[in-house]
Amino acid sequence: MAAVESAVYNLLGVFHKYSAKEGDNLKLNKSELSTMLVQELPCCYTVSHLVIISENLNKSPIIDATLNPLK
Repeated sequence: MAAVESAVYNLLGVFHKYSAKEGDNLKLNKSELSTMLVQELPCCYTVSHLVIISENLNKSPIIDATLNPLK
């Protein structure tokens, strides 16, 4: 398996690990996204990142597998 292909499978695996906790396993709600970021990216997860993410999530409480807010 190519390195990029492996990376994509790993990212999707992590996404589904957190999205499967509540409701639809193809979407993340705010709680699932926050938990995923804190646990999987602790060095990159700062208050400023939380503010940016929260502002984007105000448009929609659900994030799909591409991390885009759903309308």
